[in-house]
Amino acid sequence: MLSAIIPLTLGGNLAQSAFSPIYSEEAILAYLDSLNMIYVALTRAEDVFWGLVPYQANIESQNKLEIHLQQILENGIESDEGLNLGAHFNVETKVFELGDWPEKKPEKSALLPVPSLRWSYQNWTELLRVKKYAVDFSSEGLEQRKKRNFGLLVHEILEKSVNLEAVKANLQAFYFEGRLSQSEKAEVQNQLIELFFQSRF
Repeated sequence: MLSAIIPLTLGGNLAQSAFSPIYSEEAILAYLDSLNMIYVALTRAEDVFWGLVPYQANIESQNKLEIHLQQILENGIESDEGLNLGAHFNVETKVFELGDWPEKKPEKSALLPVPSLRWSYQNWTELLRVKKYAVDFSSEGLEQRKKRNFGLLVHEILEKSVNLEAVKANLQAFYFEGRLSQSEKAEVQNQLIELFFQSRF
């Protein structure tokens, strides 16, 4: 047997098709959902039930819950207990009112004391301190950057050199690459020569 799943859109035209049983079942379930909803709404009020329903002067479809409520209240259907709902419906104002308003008004909760507010403040400029790093472009920052770069360069020379001759060769290479000036090359060379003649080094 061949089986398939066909998506359907629930509409009145299904009632006249091969899907009529499915449509009828879904319609009944939709009506039950509406009845359950109105039952919950009408039975949960403790003191007063206040409802707003748009009034329809021309009724075209009976497939709306508010139309049924309007007809019940407007036509005066009498309940089994002898209550005539139409007697409480004002035709001119279209308002249904049954019962008396409760005399006891709900007590207002005591207001909490308002805490005293603190309006004092401190200027944010007094809370910040600007620190000068080598990354700024002030004269002090540029000088710090120069010293830092110079120290890294000397460290690189010592890392690549195994003796004093290698130091001189690397200094010459750095000079030709433009990483050292003639005066800086001479200064570094003199300092490293003194360093190499120290027995501890």
